[in-house]
Amino acid sequence: MKPKLPANRRVARPRAPVAGDAPPVFDDAACDTEREEAPARPRVPWGERLRPVLKGARLVLGAAVFVATAGASSYGLYRYVGTSKRFHVTHVVVEGGKQRSDEAIARTAGVAAGANVFSIDLDASRRALLADPWIERAEVRRKLPGTISIKVGERQPISIVTLGGAAYLAATAGKVFKRLEPGDPDDLVVISGLGGEGEMLRDRASVERTVQRAQELAAEWEQSSAPRSFALQEIHVGKDGTMSIVAGRDPVVLSLGKPPFRDKLARAARVLGEIERRRAQAAIVFLDNEAHPERVVARMR
Repeated sequence: MKPKLPANRRVARPRAPVAGDAPPVFDDAACDTEREEAPARPRVPWGERLRPVLKGARLVLGAAVFVATAGASSYGLYRYVGTSKRFHVTHVVVEGGKQRSDEAIARTAGVAAGANVFSIDLDASRRALLADPWIERAEVRRKLPGTISIKVGERQPISIVTLGGAAYLAATAGKVFKRLEPGDPDDLVVISGLGGEGEMLRDRASVERTVQRAQELAAEWEQSSAPRSFALQEIHVGKDGTMSIVAGRDPVVLSLGKPPFRDKLARAARVLGEIERRRAQAAIVFLDNEAHPERVVARMR
C-alpha cells in the first residue's frame, strides 16, 4: 500500500487588489503591542515664548537710545568747540617772512585773532599764500587750543630781467616770478637783451633758460680774480647767444662771445688788473675772437 503523501503546503502569491474589493481591516487592539506611543510635546508657557521677542526688542531699543545719545553728544560737542572761547585764536605764529611782514602773511592767509580755530580752512589759507609771487612754499597748521602756525619759504631774487620797457625779478634757475615794484630789491645784476614782454608769453621756458645761463656767468665772474673795483653791473645777451659784461663804477664792457667763459674771464681779470695798475680807463675789451681766443683787444677812452 502506497504511503499517503502530505498536503501541499506551498503558499500562493498574494493576489493584487482588484477594484471593488473591500479594504483590509486592521485590528488596533492587535497592533497595540507593536506600536510605540509618540512622546507628548511639553506645553511652553507664554512667558517663555515671548522671551526671545522681548530680548530682540530690548536690543533694538538699546541701539536706538545709543544712536540718539551719540547724536546728541556729537551735536553738543560741535556747539561747544564752535562757540567756546577756549578755541578762539589767541596766537598767530609766522616764520620765514622777509619780503612780507608777519602781519601781511597772516592777513593773506585769512587768519585773525579772535576767530574760532576750527573755522579756519587750512588748505584755503595755504592756497592764498602761494598766490603771492614772493611765497614759494607755505605750511599752515592748527595747534589747540588757540594757535595757528604759519611757515613760509620766500623766493630769493638774484637778478633783474628787462623785457622791453618792463623789469622783472628772477630767482635761482632763471625763474622770473614778478614785476619789479617800488620797495623791491634793486641792487641786483641786470640781464638785458631778451626782447620784449611778448617773448615771455611765446616761450617762457626758453627765456628762463637764457636767464639761467646769464646767472651762471654772473656767478663765475664773482669767483674770478677780477679787481673788486670792477663790480658786475649788467649782462647783455645778444640775439646770436653771445654775452657781454658791463662792470665797474666807470663802466667797461667785456665782449665775451659764446661760452665757455671761464678762460675768457681769467684773461679779462688780468687785463683789468693791468688797466687799474696804470690808472687808465677802458671803454671795451674784446675777448670774443673764437679763432684766436688768446688775443685780447682793449679800446681805451
